[in-house]
Amino acid sequence: LYVMPVTFFTAAQNHLENRDNLAIGADISWRPGKGLELYGAWFFDDLAKLSPSAFSNKFGLQMGLFWVDPLGLEDTDVRAEYVRLEPFVYSHNFDINTYEHYDTLLGHSIGPNADLWHLNVSHRLSTWVTVSAMFERERQGENTIGPEGDIVNVGGDAQQGRRLIDLAVRDFMAGEVELRTRLGLQVRVEPIRNWSVQAAYRRVNSKNVWLPVGGRGDALGQEWTATLDVNFY
Repeated sequence: LYVMPVTFFTAAQNHLENRDNLAIGADISWRPGKGLELYGAWFFDDLAKLSPSAFSNKFGLQMGLFWVDPLGLEDTDVRAEYVRLEPFVYSHNFDINTYEHYDTLLGHSIGPNADLWHLNVSHRLSTWVTVSAMFERERQGENTIGPEGDIVNVGGDAQQGRRLIDLAVRDFMAGEVELRTRLGLQVRVEPIRNWSVQAAYRRVNSKNVWLPVGGRGDALGQEWTATLDVNFY
């Protein structure tokens, strides 16, 4: 049994009036049986009040399973995940403390006020050919524009922290809810060790998203990609 010492510096930070953006994360994995792994992660961007609906309780949750040879299907892998990020996660009152690097989120790509269901099934046809199928369903609660042209901040943008004029409570999936459903297929071929070629197709069905012509509406997109990966290590 190993116990890792843990120290919380929140009290010292507040005493010194430090305005940095602290974050705490925890993860766990469990293998209840052969070929099966259950895992989860909890991210606290802020936890200042006990009130469940307080905007300052900004956290994210990820949980899933990875199953090898499910139900006796050899050479098959299944991964299923659910991710949920509460409003205002990764954001901060001061732009310099936003949880980003060069405008790219350091956390999960879906951003705040969003959730995601993910399912991926892979099957190895041989030692050098693998086929995969993927399904995703993502919801995103976006900030809106009020009748006077001002931003109605519901916590849907990591680059927009809570302002004094915003509500002190959060409401998951408030704002304009965008829905994206993705279906994908991929073939991976490794003819030479550490050299692989991948061909993929993805279909994206979007609802209530911003359109290139302006305004919100539904859209259907298709993507074809081909990549070459070389592993030098």
